[in-house]
Amino acid sequence: MDAVTYPDEHVIEFMNEHIVPVRVNISSEPLPQQFNVQWTPTLVLLDTEQKEHHRIVGWLATEELIASLFLGIGKSQLDHGELSTAATTLDRLLADYAATDAAPEAQYLRGVVAFKETGDLQALKEMREQLVAKYPASEWTKRASVYQAA
Repeated sequence: MDAVTYPDEHVIEFMNEHIVPVRVNISSEPLPQQFNVQWTPTLVLLDTEQKEHHRIVGWLATEELIASLFLGIGKSQLDHGELSTAATTLDRLLADYAATDAAPEAQYLRGVVAFKETGDLQALKEMREQLVAKYPASEWTKRASVYQAA
């Protein structure tokens, strides 16, 4: 990713605004072993307690990388109970990167956030309907099939 993705101005801007990147040589110790990094490139999104919330393995083009990083940020916010912030992050991903591989999972998690905010099962049913309409072949649509009868 050094030759194509990382030097892209959009990636640089995103990293400067949202991420604290730390680059580690895979043959060094102890971080690659501590975070089970087996291949490069591997990006591990951690919180301030070094808890992993998202992992990216392998090369991604600019839009896919930014979308996946947004997804990781949204997952971290959701894991920390920051529902409103997670909703905003996932909504931005869905608005700006709807055609990326990260979008179906973001759509799924957006439904989870809506359910957690309201306690209304209708949020899960609506999430499933949006997945069926936008991403019919996605594994996340299959995972949401249980909410058809919700």
